[in-house]
Amino acid sequence: MAKMFRNDDDRLAFLDAFKDSESEYFSRWVLWKEDRITGRRWWTTHIHTTIFIVEEVYQSYSWPKPHKEWRTMHWYVYEGPMTDAFTGEQTFEDRRSSRSLALKRIKELEKGGEE
Repeated sequence: MAKMFRNDDDRLAFLDAFKDSESEYFSRWVLWKEDRITGRRWWTTHIHTTIFIVEEVYQSYSWPKPHKEWRTMHWYVYEGPMTDAFTGEQTFEDRRSSRSLALKRIKELEKGGEE
């Protein structure tokens, strides 16, 4: 795979773009699922068959003034294609990751390492 990004700042901007509709990478992210009862939503993007998923939670805060906002709760890195969690080798939750590991995976993909 050809190098998609110039540096880690670009890679992190890509990973954080789901939060910023003004980002040049925002259009690469899709709101995949939203549950208004539990206040959760999942954003997804992919590079080849690697799927990056971010789970957000809508949460109340009291400081510095009372407000509600979306906060990142979990990251997932899913080596596609997606399968039924009950029939696959790994469940969806087994793929829980972090932003740092998502960054590392992007670098591996750019180097052509399909680990």
